[in-house]
Amino acid sequence: MPQTTYQTGIIGDKSYSGTSTTYVTEIEPIRKYNLSCRTSYIINSSRKVESWQHKGNDCVSN
Repeated sequence: MPQTTYQTGIIGDKSYSGTSTTYVTEIEPIRKYNLSCRTSYIINSSRKVESWQHKGNDCVSN
């Protein structure tokens, strides 16, 4: 089902308007996933990485 957002406003003395439409594919049965990845780094005074950590269920390394 498409979701459309409408924008209007004024910048300076010019007005603008626009729309954006997002199409969401629904697959039966509907499943919602909360995907996240948080990466933390410890950087020393020499600007080198001393340690790092990944936390989440969608972390990918290339």
